[in-house]
Amino acid sequence: MKKVLIHENSERAEAFLSKINTIYLVRVRKLIASIRALGIEDITKDMLLEAIDRKLQPLQEQYRERYQRDLNVFQTEEMRNRVETAFALKFREVEKAVEDFYSPEVSNNLPFDLGVLGGIFELDGVQRVYVPVEKSEIIFDSFREFIENPELLRIYNLHNEVAKKIQDLVVSIREKGIARQNLMLGNGGLSILELFRVEDNWMDGSFTVKPRRLNYKVEPVKVEETEE
Repeated sequence: MKKVLIHENSERAEAFLSKINTIYLVRVRKLIASIRALGIEDITKDMLLEAIDRKLQPLQEQYRERYQRDLNVFQTEEMRNRVETAFALKFREVEKAVEDFYSPEVSNNLPFDLGVLGGIFELDGVQRVYVPVEKSEIIFDSFREFIENPELLRIYNLHNEVAKKIQDLVVSIREKGIARQNLMLGNGGLSILELFRVEDNWMDGSFTVKPRRLNYKVEPVKVEETEE
């Protein structure tokens, strides 16, 4: 049979995308800013993923090559040492940005997965991070729930039919005020458990769902108080 969509789960997909933006992409942007602070402007997605994977040597060598040229300007060793210290502090910001991907804030909310991250974001022409529409759709599709088994589809449809009939029953009970005092009220609703009971047959392991006895007197009998 052709698979049948039973749940979009769009709210869960939106929540996942929101976490991607607020947990992952915020950190990618922070990493980009720290790399730019090194004087490196040609930032690529591969460069970012390599750095996030804690493979910082290529980036460090590119940075060292650049600042070594700047060091040649200074004549004294003291000045060169100061500049080297300043450059080391700048690269430390890159390391901090990388380690932030592995922080408890990330792992407690959305466990870090480099493959997932790499498959979601892209860089535009000015190196801004974004999630392409087609990748958002892939995420939404991954949260959709389908049924491909005829028997499971029958059970699903039966479940929904029963829910509709229970809905009609509860609405009727509430509208007519039948046995309202015998039903649990919670959050504006009636407890379904107060409407039915399950009888087990210990002989063969079967069971029967039966309606509980309700007071179908729409107008409750009024007991008059009498003086003795």
